[in-house]
Amino acid sequence: MIHNATTHTAELVSKREVIPGTFHFVLHAPALARQSRPGQFVMIQVQDGTDPLLRRPLSLSGTCGDTVELLFQVKGRGTQLMAAWEPGRSVSLIGPLGNSFIIPDVIKTAVLVAGGIGAAPLLYLAKILVESRDLQREFFFGAKTGKERALVEGCIVNEDFEYVFVTEDGTQKFQGFVTDTLAGELERKKINAKGACIYSCGPSSMLKKVARIAAAYNIPCQVSLEAHMACGVGACLGCVVEARGGFKRVCADGPVFDSRALEWNYD
Repeated sequence: MIHNATTHTAELVSKREVIPGTFHFVLHAPALARQSRPGQFVMIQVQDGTDPLLRRPLSLSGTCGDTVELLFQVKGRGTQLMAAWEPGRSVSLIGPLGNSFIIPDVIKTAVLVAGGIGAAPLLYLAKILVESRDLQREFFFGAKTGKERALVEGCIVNEDFEYVFVTEDGTQKFQGFVTDTLAGELERKKINAKGACIYSCGPSSMLKKVARIAAAYNIPCQVSLEAHMACGVGACLGCVVEARGGFKRVCADGPVFDSRALEWNYD
């Protein structure tokens, strides 16, 4: 899974605060851009020295030519330090790490389901789907408030996907949880399970519901898991999840899994 992973020295080309506390970075990293695939991630050194000691894992949200894109939310000291970076800064990254989403040759319908910052790897996947395949494309995006629309506004999703935006605060057409809307739309559109695939990333509670819905409709489903990571290469066993037949490392065995391979412990 990690045979292409190497250390890269990248340059921060541009920085944009998409919404308060959420940033979009573009970094010049030609070799990394060539090697990367949707679903993979990088481990970023926040600053020189040993404080913070550990690198921070971030999903790749896209590539363009010699650049890679990152979309991240400030959640702790490491990402807070990153938010203060300015263009021109030299950045050390290890990657690409982990596996990637699989696009079957027979796919006819792709259903992408993102929750909040979980949109990052799915935006990358969306671009690849548009560039490589002529198929039915659906994108479901769930967020707490309408302001989070900016995370996907202006992206390829808005132009080339059937786009459904669901908010918990009721400021959009669809209110509630994205999983409730997903189930209703699958039923209404009579999505044919043959040739369809669901791709999802977001909070674990959302992914559990997406996996349940996929199983109910007999649609193959790939989920990208979010987890705290220390090494990023499977050595420390700090990001294991329960799977059928044992435990899996999110960093090395994932972060993308067939939803049927995981033990969701349905209630």
